[in-house]
Amino acid sequence: MKPFYTTTEEPLVTGTSDLNMIFDRPYRLDSGLILFCREGTAEIEIDLKKYPVVPNAEVVILPATTLSLNSSSPEFRVDYIAFSKALMDEVSFRLEAPFFGFLKEHPVCSHAEGIRIDIINELIKMVTLVYHDRQNTFRNPIIKNLLQCFFLNMYDKTQKFFASEKKGHDRAEEIFHGFISLVQKHYLQQKEVTFYADELCISPRYLTAITRKVTDESAKEIIDKHVILEIKVLLQSTEMTIQEISNHLNFPNQSYLSRYFKRHTGKNPVDYRDKKSDPSTISLSNTL
Repeated sequence: MKPFYTTTEEPLVTGTSDLNMIFDRPYRLDSGLILFCREGTAEIEIDLKKYPVVPNAEVVILPATTLSLNSSSPEFRVDYIAFSKALMDEVSFRLEAPFFGFLKEHPVCSHAEGIRIDIINELIKMVTLVYHDRQNTFRNPIIKNLLQCFFLNMYDKTQKFFASEKKGHDRAEEIFHGFISLVQKHYLQQKEVTFYADELCISPRYLTAITRKVTDESAKEIIDKHVILEIKVLLQSTEMTIQEISNHLNFPNQSYLSRYFKRHTGKNPVDYRDKKSDPSTISLSNTL
């Protein structure tokens, strides 16, 4: 089962969920996703970063992002709107690139109760109502316009942060962001700190000093977290064999990958895949 699945015919879907289908189950989204927490609390992980989610929190996740649920209270529920990358491109073509950089760095916004959540509530309600009005001749254009309204409203509320964030970055943060960009580009082939330090024209020791300053993690720990996340995604969302995953990630052999995965997770890949394929872990309330 693919959560938040969109198609060419249905580029947008809405629903409610407790997100249990991605509990300890990293899932790489093909679509974009808007979540709005109605009740309960949770901790989610977006591209290896952990975020608390509380009532009235708004979460905006761009396509090609990895999402998982780390923990949640029993009553935790979100409304969601999933939309295809093609639809995202259509509704956001007028918005500036720094806006999407901001969303990537700040995907979760917690709103105090009663503080301008009325617009968000009404937009989500309207999208859901129009989505179900399948006899409406103009259903798709209206949905597109409403989604564009959502992003324009968010752009209006966040644009003042773009310039200030850029000015606030010091040299260490610039190097750190450069390192993360390189890791995201090369981690399938390159897993050693030396490669990234050379690309940044600094020493491996200095690179690790910077990553510890920004995240309290070593450069090697950050690289390994990306690799482990990729293995988890491939194990739970593809039919690739362990050997094929090993080849894809440029490991010397299957045994090496298995030892690497167990050292970082405490499980071997086969046991992890068996656990994730248990259908009882999947729960999704879709309002289709």
